[in-house]
Amino acid sequence: MTKGLLAGGVCTDVFEDTDRYTCVKYHKTVVARWNPFEIILDSGGWMTVTTKKRMNQASQEFNLGYSVYAVRGEWYIDFKDKTRIEFFDGVTLVRKERPDVTERD
Repeated sequence: MTKGLLAGGVCTDVFEDTDRYTCVKYHKTVVARWNPFEIILDSGGWMTVTTKKRMNQASQEFNLGYSVYAVRGEWYIDFKDKTRIEFFDGVTLVRKERPDVTERD
């Protein structure tokens, strides 16, 4: 991995989990987790400036296309053509639709 914004971040790790998601962990919380189909954001209840910064650094460094920001203390996300999506822990952003998987007899 190249040395980017997250590589030098205090208490920050970037890794691939067992489900093959790329993850950014800040302290003990995986704040951003993504694969080709979705992005999952989670503050772990720590809605701090630095948590938000780590989420945005992940987006910038890995070209994920979202931005997390606060308005009067409430967090929102801009993603693709959608603006001001309300943030909540575990929010999932769809990058692209999963292909249909049908069972065959």
